[in-house]
Amino acid sequence: MAKVISMINWKGGVGKSTLSLHLGVGLMLGSDEHPKVLLIDLDPQSNLSY
Repeated sequence: MAKVISMINWKGGVGKSTLSLHLGVGLMLGSDEHPKVLLIDLDPQSNLSY
């Protein structure tokens, strides 16, 4: 079953993109099953898209 985790905060510069990226990598590498992780960047700055 899929799980959804959202990082939401209207204030800029609080580390949402960095936290999202590291959480995604941690979830992927921290499991013996190596689950698929999808990160969707809805931030207008698109910092995760590079």
